[in-house]
Amino acid sequence: MEATRVATPRVYLLHRHRLLREGLRALLEHEAGVHVIGETGSVRTAVHRVPALRPDVVLMDAANGRHERVEACREVRTQSPGTGVLVLGDDREEAGVIDLIHAGASGFLLTDSGRDDLATAVRRVAAGQSVLDPAVTGRVLEHVRHASTEDPEVGTFTAGEKRILLLLADGLTNRQIAHATQLSEKTVKNYVSDILGKLQVSSRTQAAVFATLHRTSLTAPLARV
Repeated sequence: MEATRVATPRVYLLHRHRLLREGLRALLEHEAGVHVIGETGSVRTAVHRVPALRPDVVLMDAANGRHERVEACREVRTQSPGTGVLVLGDDREEAGVIDLIHAGASGFLLTDSGRDDLATAVRRVAAGQSVLDPAVTGRVLEHVRHASTEDPEVGTFTAGEKRILLLLADGLTNRQIAHATQLSEKTVKNYVSDILGKLQVSSRTQAAVFATLHRTSLTAPLARV
């Protein structure tokens, strides 16, 4: 699905290697039409600066200091709720990806992805959507499936919440969901807030993972919102 266009996404880079930060900045600004508003190799600096800058996306690497990255993600999402976190890593960092999703990350992309994939992922996250690289999606979902014994029963959701959950799993933004359901964006936002509360999670990505795992139960039967 094509991402809803954000005129010029504002991105903050958090990567431990300066050379790679410079490469990412050049790629994003010169070829992807993205405005990089700041960068650092320090988690502490990022946590301090991001709430004031309020970028659309924080693009961070997953390697090294896994605990620090998870805490940074959680802090960014708490202090700047409108900022999405997109993580770059490799397929050996599966456990770290899961921890970051639980901390509120909006997406994960492999470091060997092409520039078009990176640009699309940044725009999707800036638009409020979720991104999970296909190469790790299956394993991440399998991990969550085995760890989901305490998930709430699907039956606790209303018909409207089930429909919204399924649309979240499809990667739709609140505006797109509002259009699809003929509801106001404010009503959709309230639905999403209630869903996150019932799931006891902090991000749309976590809700989307839950909906993907329970899609069959959520769709049978499914009434209109």
